[in-house]
Amino acid sequence: MAPLKIGIFGAARIADDGIVDPSRVLGHRLVAVAARDRSRAEAFAGR
Repeated sequence: MAPLKIGIFGAARIADDGIVDPSRVLGHRLVAVAARDRSRAEAFAGR
């Protein structure tokens, strides 16, 4: 099965713990991040 490409609405810590970290373990990729504050979304994507 091909890896999933994941997009996240929200740049909160829970997204990191609940979506990003587990997706890395399973070999999936985070490809998009959106948030109300653009600079926060960019900072999240940069990590």
